[in-house]
Amino acid sequence: MKRTIAAKIEAETIVSIVKKVSVRIASVLGTGLALAAVMAAAKGTEAQNASVVETLPRADYERGWIRLFDGATTFGWRERGRQTWKVADGALISVGDRPERTSKEEADAQARNEPERKNLDALVSSTEFGDFDIRGECEVESNAVLLITLHAPADTGTPGKSAIPITFSLPQTEIPHGTITRMMRAKNRVKFTIRIEGDKVITLDASGKPVTQLRRIRPGGRGIISLQSIGLGAVKMYSLDLRPLGQTPLFNGKDLTGWKAVEGHASVFGVNSDGNLSVHNGNGDLQTTSMWGDFALQLDVFSNGDHLNSGAFFRVEPGVFWGGYEAQIRSQWEGDDRSKPVDIGTGGIYNIQPARKVVSSDREWFTMTVIATGIHLGVWVNGYQTADVIDTRPADETNARNGARTRAGVFGLQGHDPTTDLAFRNIRAVELPPLKSKTDIKSPK
Repeated sequence: MKRTIAAKIEAETIVSIVKKVSVRIASVLGTGLALAAVMAAAKGTEAQNASVVETLPRADYERGWIRLFDGATTFGWRERGRQTWKVADGALISVGDRPERTSKEEADAQARNEPERKNLDALVSSTEFGDFDIRGECEVESNAVLLITLHAPADTGTPGKSAIPITFSLPQTEIPHGTITRMMRAKNRVKFTIRIEGDKVITLDASGKPVTQLRRIRPGGRGIISLQSIGLGAVKMYSLDLRPLGQTPLFNGKDLTGWKAVEGHASVFGVNSDGNLSVHNGNGDLQTTSMWGDFALQLDVFSNGDHLNSGAFFRVEPGVFWGGYEAQIRSQWEGDDRSKPVDIGTGGIYNIQPARKVVSSDREWFTMTVIATGIHLGVWVNGYQTADVIDTRPADETNARNGARTRAGVFGLQGHDPTTDLAFRNIRAVELPPLKSKTDIKSPK
């Protein structure tokens, strides 16, 4: 029988609630609030054309799911501290505890007012996320703990006041100090789905139905995802997918309300008989009337021709033609090697980083995701991450073509030349909350 234990969580002690917990099979416990045992979720992998990549099923990426772990590399992740992660047999793996800091390293850390060393040793996502559904499959050995922290502060990656630390361990294994929830069964390999939505943390079953729910006293708004291996055994992450929540439709499927073309150019923008936003001829630039700073943008794209050139602009000064950043659209590669894009390739950031692989193909709908937070830019195509950029150029808040821009701007769709023949649908975005100050996110002592 599942047990659920609930009690009041004090605002200043979320990160120092649990000291020692030993919970038996199928229990989920957090001092203060608890979640029930974890439910199954589809792993979300489907073998596509071997010359491309293993992408998500179409039904998943069209609903907004993206892969945080591609099954083969640590692209989109960064190691912090001394903890080492590797990819083997389709899994992210970390084995054993980390060496202690030297006395000099400890002194330097204290001078920087950093938390304990063990909290800094982690594999962290380079992208910050707002509200989302997250699902995955993991495995832990005896005497090992996998700590997944959601909405971790980007500057430390540690479980701050608004973060959500979740542990996976076998019942006999002591879990670390400071976790809110624990998820594991007698079997050491489980699937899970969790929803972060405002002040709510919800576990979902395989159909997406809520099972248990707790409320955070300090909603974080946004943050990175941190993976930590604690103890002496191995931990493995087989899959980890995420879907942004709270997006607003930017195209109504009927007319161009909310959009404005930059005048004096040849592109023709309209709505076709299928209710898609169409772009013919070029050059041209169709911009939103709404402004977006840090955001998660998703849209479906159809290129009706061979290697047609287009792009999705963002953080553009209103009315500036072909300004701002550009997530490139061009499904072309050298020979049979999709890892060698032509002209940046679909999913690259134009003039900054080419797509690591061209996932899309002409005359097929594909889904593009762009997440921009500060100077970090991430792009996914059909759920596969194609670009991971930290824009270290000197700042130019007037035009991101010339330097790093963090200021809000409009979105734009590009008509490139007379051959342009593209369609767009399901265009939606969500504005991400601003970063909290270091005072807000620092772990309590």
